[in-house]
Amino acid sequence: MSILNQYKKIIKNIADYSFNSPVNLIVVTKGRSLTDIQQIINIGHTHFGENRVQESIKKWKDILKFNANIKLHFVGKLQTNKVVDVIRNFSFIHSLDNDKLALKIS
Repeated sequence: MSILNQYKKIIKNIADYSFNSPVNLIVVTKGRSLTDIQQIINIGHTHFGENRVQESIKKWKDILKFNANIKLHFVGKLQTNKVVDVIRNFSFIHSLDNDKLALKIS
């Protein structure tokens, strides 16, 4: 099954079971090619998750230049030495597990 068909199936399942509650799907694209990702962007999806900082920056750099609506979510374990890169390149951080990290982010 193609990534686009998988995406459409998931969207249908969410619609069937969300009981009209708003749902924001974050498509995690680890290991997916830009060709795969572009198919989902082309139909209007804007929220994507990644868990590898350097790999993500390289993957998304050109796409973000042409699509300011895309929001990247960092969904992995964040290391303090990667905080600056994450803040510069991601819209959301979904993992915070210690005070030192919180202070570095602030």
